[in-house]
Amino acid sequence: MDAPKDTLAFLKERVSLFGEFPETALKELVDGARIDTFEPNEAIIAFGEEGRFLGVLLDGEAEVSTTDDGGEKHAISNLAPGDIFGEMSLMTGDKTMADVTCLTRCKVMLIPPILFSSKLITQPGAIKQISKTITDRLKAFAYDERGGVLAASALAESKDPYGLGLSSDQPMRLLVVNCGSSSLKYNLFDTADESRNARGIVERIGEEQADHTGASAKGEIE
Repeated sequence: MDAPKDTLAFLKERVSLFGEFPETALKELVDGARIDTFEPNEAIIAFGEEGRFLGVLLDGEAEVSTTDDGGEKHAISNLAPGDIFGEMSLMTGDKTMADVTCLTRCKVMLIPPILFSSKLITQPGAIKQISKTITDRLKAFAYDERGGVLAASALAESKDPYGLGLSSDQPMRLLVVNCGSSSLKYNLFDTADESRNARGIVERIGEEQADHTGASAKGEIE
């Protein structure tokens, strides 16, 4: 299915996550995602469930909240068109830390984990934006006593609390390459077995002093 031009334009103009995203990669991302509609008071994400997607709010307004043991709801923040949600559970592997409920009729783009891992996390600009979003969200939780407890608990139990690892719902190998005018950096991720990950850098390409250093579970090379 071809991505609608208005959706592509909206993502580039209104969603900071995709501001530096290559056009071709963004089109592939939209083609592989699903756009769904939710009614007022309908939960898009429920607290405690597995991370199933990265959500992008295209239209409408939604609320992020938690509910304490006494049944009292605590509103954390509101989401407007252009906001993303669900990124923390995908990055950390933890269950969702809050409810995301529609305040009005909402249109949402749902990006599955396989695309999140293969298309989004391999873009340096996207990683920067996701990291900033997670930091801002954790600050918002810290202002709410219930949210702060939830955030601390989730981070303490996570095997990878800051999303420095890479996981996917299906095993895959990803090669990320960052090229400069005279250097090349690479990272190989194996989402089924982190011990097979490798990284390296080639510097001073084209010169007699060019060198290549790398590291993996088998040791370092130079």
